[in-house]
Amino acid sequence: MLDALTYLCPKAAEGPLRVLVLCRTSLYSPPVKNRRTRQPSTEQWLESEYGGEMEIKCLRDRASGGKSYRPGLHAVEAAVATGEWDALCLPDLGRFSRDPDDHRRLVDLCDEHLTRLIILDRDFAAPD
Repeated sequence: MLDALTYLCPKAAEGPLRVLVLCRTSLYSPPVKNRRTRQPSTEQWLESEYGGEMEIKCLRDRASGGKSYRPGLHAVEAAVATGEWDALCLPDLGRFSRDPDDHRRLVDLCDEHLTRLIILDRDFAAPD
């Protein structure tokens, strides 16, 4: 297993670690509850693994993982394509999409723009 210093390091030697986080909240439950249980857990994990300065940008998507029009999915792809972000952290791959073609496209996009893709365990963000 890689340690945090291997996969959590800024592209700019003197800059903060810049991380994108996608929070896909359910259409069927209150978004405030989802934000409290998913986004902070991901941010807490990042803070526990990386001790340096960070800039975290949370992109939200309230669409279902199976829908074709996903504003959050497109926002993540556009942000990664800028090449300005060091990492994309997802609680699970289903936060991005349930389509394997989308998964492959995301991996290729992150690779092309030197953005580390960190996918946490599916149960990571679930409340106890």
